[in-house]
Amino acid sequence: MATKKFSQFDARTSIGTSNLVGFDGEDNVKLDQSALEASLNLSNLQGNVSLASQVSGTLPLANGGTGQSAITSTGIPLVGYLMDESTQVIGDSLIIEDNGGGGSVLGTGAAVNINPPAVQLKIAGTSGISNTNDSSDFIVPYNSTIVNTDTSIFSPTITGGLGTQGTITVNVAGRYLLQARYSTYDLVQNYSGSNNVDGRKFLRITASVNGSKVCVLHNLVVATTGNGEAVASGSGIMDLEAEDIVSIIGFHTGATGGSGTQGYPVSNNTLFNEPMFWLVKIG
Repeated sequence: MATKKFSQFDARTSIGTSNLVGFDGEDNVKLDQSALEASLNLSNLQGNVSLASQVSGTLPLANGGTGQSAITSTGIPLVGYLMDESTQVIGDSLIIEDNGGGGSVLGTGAAVNINPPAVQLKIAGTSGISNTNDSSDFIVPYNSTIVNTDTSIFSPTITGGLGTQGTITVNVAGRYLLQARYSTYDLVQNYSGSNNVDGRKFLRITASVNGSKVCVLHNLVVATTGNGEAVASGSGIMDLEAEDIVSIIGFHTGATGGSGTQGYPVSNNTLFNEPMFWLVKIG
């Protein structure tokens, strides 16, 4: 039994180390602090529990928390508060990955590069270009750098004339996407009122690395007249080493310009076929 009336109980703001006297059914019970704490069943609580006054401790990730206590007024300041910082690499992206059991969890992975480094050359104007001979390989003489997003990767050569300009040195090994277009004057078909195509009017462009051809991009018999412009274009993917020199090799037969067997690079975009050369690092 209690040692005094309930009305005579001392008022306390916390249990402290004193005993608690209460009534449970038909039994008077006496609990000390540790026994009371061990006996409480929070699952019997009803209504909302406010966490506003919770100033210590952390709620684990497994229970819907962050596992961290350093949360600011603007939210979670670092991704590290949501996952193990030791596994993160600067520049990585947040990804959804398999947890090993078929479930989806938040993780980090290599960033998806939506704007990879690239260089673009064109033949814009007549600087450094000259007539090209039938049945002879020549480096397409791109003479203008239009885009170069990373000069530490790409070193274009756009001067020096036919045979020298129009090359791109890559300073970093990797996988590259190449796209090229070349247009030439004086390969026009002369139908003379017939539908016959002169098979000698031929144009080809080939990707070259360090002066050696590695991939034919386009080769065709010229089948249109236009205003005397013939066009070839193509693309490919290649693995390059640092200091490799990439160029586009042109070749034609049946040209009628210059000395009578020569072509001449198109140097404008009147027919939307301006010669151009893209090299993009994709890996």
